[in-house]
Amino acid sequence: MAYPYVWGIVERGKARVKVKNVEGEEVVLGHNDFAFVGGSISNLTELAEKAGVSGRPGDVVCALYRQSGPDGFNLLKGDFIIVHWRGEAQELTLVRDKFGIYNMYYIQGDKGDLAFSTSLTQLANTGLVSNEIDLNSLYQFFSLGVILPPRTAYQRVHSVEPGQYVRYRDGTLEKHGYTDIELPREKTADRKYLVETCLQLLTRAVSRACEDATDIGVYLSGGIDSAVVLSLAKQEAQGKQVLAFTMGPWGESSSELNYARLSAEFSGVEQVEWHAGAKDLNHLPYLVSLLEQPNFDTAALSYYILAKEAKKYGVTTMLAGQNADTIMGSIPYVKYIYWSDRIQHYLTHRVSRVFGKFSTLLPQEKLRNRLSFMLTPEHCVTKHLYFKTQLFYKYKDDLFPFIKRIEEGEIFQPLYDSVAFIGNRDIADRIIYLDERFTEAPRCLEAMQKSADGMTVKLPYYDQDVVDFSLRVPNK
Repeated sequence: MAYPYVWGIVERGKARVKVKNVEGEEVVLGHNDFAFVGGSISNLTELAEKAGVSGRPGDVVCALYRQSGPDGFNLLKGDFIIVHWRGEAQELTLVRDKFGIYNMYYIQGDKGDLAFSTSLTQLANTGLVSNEIDLNSLYQFFSLGVILPPRTAYQRVHSVEPGQYVRYRDGTLEKHGYTDIELPREKTADRKYLVETCLQLLTRAVSRACEDATDIGVYLSGGIDSAVVLSLAKQEAQGKQVLAFTMGPWGESSSELNYARLSAEFSGVEQVEWHAGAKDLNHLPYLVSLLEQPNFDTAALSYYILAKEAKKYGVTTMLAGQNADTIMGSIPYVKYIYWSDRIQHYLTHRVSRVFGKFSTLLPQEKLRNRLSFMLTPEHCVTKHLYFKTQLFYKYKDDLFPFIKRIEEGEIFQPLYDSVAFIGNRDIADRIIYLDERFTEAPRCLEAMQKSADGMTVKLPYYDQDVVDFSLRVPNK
């Protein structure tokens, strides 16, 4: 399934809800239960057997809710959004998966009517959206490089948060969390077990991703994450065509292309190369319309161009290595934040400030600025955000001095709440959690999914079993 477009409206005082899917089919609901599932549920067969119903996703969701209520959502694994309607109670529930692979937006009108959609553009067509820009959301964007749920770029329009559901009944909205990313306190140090289990879970995740595809494409960079996905896709494709697609950001001789060629050759897969040039910028206006709201992931243009190229080869599903760096804590800045935390743990605040000034002597300008900025804050959130998004942060006050009622505490409160929720964990665990929930993952997911322009994008490193396993790997 491609990006799961669905939209609908619940009119207060009327015993029905209208839901339309991307094919334009309209379902008018009254007193019967109904569930629309966009995306995929990876443990669908297992849940269907336990519930004693057919394997249709909607039937499974309805059965789980009848048996367990909202707790049934926590049994679901996969990349999905759900629109669930309880006919007898006249109650609508919008559900988003743990990682927020797809978006679900909603707005409540002045008369209590509720409109919802996976597309901001479609939501605007309901007439409930004023198209007034939310300046606080823009402030957040220029601070973090992404607008965090439940905010969107538009006033009064909200996004269901990952791992949460929004329930609407008789004009009243309620938000509840049903799951979260769990950070285990006990790690597994058995190296042999870790290697074998990692390979087993990743193989299963890639196999699931290839199940419903006809021809398969892989976004192949010069890195190991996508190279592993490519090799496993070739192994699990069961005779289906597998192609690799790579963009050379610095021309035909870029190191990115050279290593990607080696990966494709090793896996025995044909590689399609696109050599970036100024002409590619002509795609930006259309790409911006696909993204629908501000996004700083510059790779979105690469995703779009390569997906466009993949369509010419008959590819229906693209696989990517996104999220491996995040869940493994292997992004380079994690090391610097880790050691700064250790230094601050042993040095007094004054000495730490002196060390921060001393770090300005470092030769690399970006590293020098970020380290000196990073070493002085006392809180994990502040340290993490300033290090990761310093270039945004130093511009935002110049760009938005006219915002009088800005509430930084409100805008960044989800991050502070999350750090309190995590508790006194290893600094690397806290960084992984913040990246997965608030900084790295939301920006990349939005860019990758929407820039595919109708293609199905599967992300094996977002498989719940793979993520849960990765969080049990020791940080050292």
